[in-house]
Amino acid sequence: WKFMADLVEYGPEYFWKFKDGLGEPEPVEQISLVKSQQIPVKAMDINESTTAGNIDALTNLFRQMGVGSTAEESSPGCQDIGDHVTLVHGDLSTAERVESLRQSRSDETTSWRRFQSVVFVMGLFHLKMACADAIWKLYIQPKAARLDETCMMEHVAEIRPKETIKMGSKPGFRRMHEVIQHVGVVSRLDCWRLEVERVHKCSSLEEWAKLSPTWEDVQQIAKALTLNYVAGNNLSNIRSQPQQERDKQNENSLLLQRDCLLYEEITHAMNAGDIG
Repeated sequence: WKFMADLVEYGPEYFWKFKDGLGEPEPVEQISLVKSQQIPVKAMDINESTTAGNIDALTNLFRQMGVGSTAEESSPGCQDIGDHVTLVHGDLSTAERVESLRQSRSDETTSWRRFQSVVFVMGLFHLKMACADAIWKLYIQPKAARLDETCMMEHVAEIRPKETIKMGSKPGFRRMHEVIQHVGVVSRLDCWRLEVERVHKCSSLEEWAKLSPTWEDVQQIAKALTLNYVAGNNLSNIRSQPQQERDKQNENSLLLQRDCLLYEEITHAMNAGDIG
């Protein structure tokens, strides 16, 4: 689907007419749309960078919400949390501190004092940041990863020539997010060009558009692109070939396509609420 979406959205004008037929990716398990209730709380002058600060923050939030344990003298008139849980969202640092506070209270006599109802859930935006950082550490940060003529850094030098030093040191999430998307689109369109040249003997997508390909033609080539230009289960077999027969640049390109597409997949899943 992503290969076709790139062609329809960023390819020659002829393919724009297929936008209605493109649709959206088929959801695996899409959550239903519901209205969330949000309750503002008072500001807290608490240092959340420490375990003690997280304990104070959670205790303060529970107090403001009127939630606690009826067995505790310190929580008069509160609504007993019972068997319910409290989902706490955050980054990996928050996860470490929540786990630390639960361990530090593990010897307490009641589940409320042990913060047993607190369940940490990875914030999806922080997960997305971790994915972008992983791609940076794989394809840009190592100097050895920049030796390939088809590497990600070569693409960055073309589309962001004034930011190569910044990209090699600390690009930040927003810049890296845009690079992954832009490099992905450009490289996938180049895959279209190569496959069209192989199948239809056309030197460019514009030349192929003059032949008036049908939507079925587009779908057929998109399937071939997915099988031949993205790393799949057969990558280990490709790498097991004798050194003199291997095309390492192609192997690196296959891996880059795979990881960029996985990033696009998680981005779309988050936007569409597809938890499958």
